[in-house]
Amino acid sequence: MAWELVSLARNNPNEEFIHKLDFCGDTKAALTRFNPMALNSIFWDANPPLPVECIVSDEGSEKVKQSYSLAWKNNFSEIFKVKLGMWSNIFGISQPLMQIEHGINSVEKNAIEWGAKDNEDNTQIRYYFSKAGNETRNITLRPVVSFVLLGMSILLILFFNKKAFIPTVIMSSFSLFYYCGFMISAQSMEFRYFAPSFFINCLITVSSIVYISGHLMKKKILKYQSV
Repeated sequence: MAWELVSLARNNPNEEFIHKLDFCGDTKAALTRFNPMALNSIFWDANPPLPVECIVSDEGSEKVKQSYSLAWKNNFSEIFKVKLGMWSNIFGISQPLMQIEHGINSVEKNAIEWGAKDNEDNTQIRYYFSKAGNETRNITLRPVVSFVLLGMSILLILFFNKKAFIPTVIMSSFSLFYYCGFMISAQSMEFRYFAPSFFINCLITVSSIVYISGHLMKKKILKYQSV
């Protein structure tokens, strides 16, 4: 919510918006550090203009909710534009997702505190994971492409094998509902968040292609044998 309010102020730099979150810091300063793909620079990084501790505090979060609700009530078209912009970024329409190589050289301290282990195998896996994502960025970092291919696969399954249609839709819904959750609240547009949906989409798409190819080949062979 707070990130969207900063985006709203950035799109409409007038007195009504540029002081929306001043109860937690300096909204105007946040505009200079605004990144449409991640909120870290505003709330988490060194000397943030709007410290996250204030934003998530009981008093701060309540004020954020009030400001956010008022924005939807009084400035619907403007806040809706902000939301559309974020959705466009989430699905990689306006620009590709970010591929941040978290912990390539070592596991982050926060992860270690929760039991993560650091060794050479982990480093290699993370390296190749990021490398593969970057090399296929037109698909991996553009969720819209993956979901369009998924939709086409579902339609083809409906045409070629109606019995498999419902199971395919159910499996696809896990991918869609999971990723659509980020349309409600997202902290950054990164491939690592999209990865679960991407792998499900790939599995369904590739399986559909293999099945349909086999089906058509079998049909062609039977037709040839009957001649």
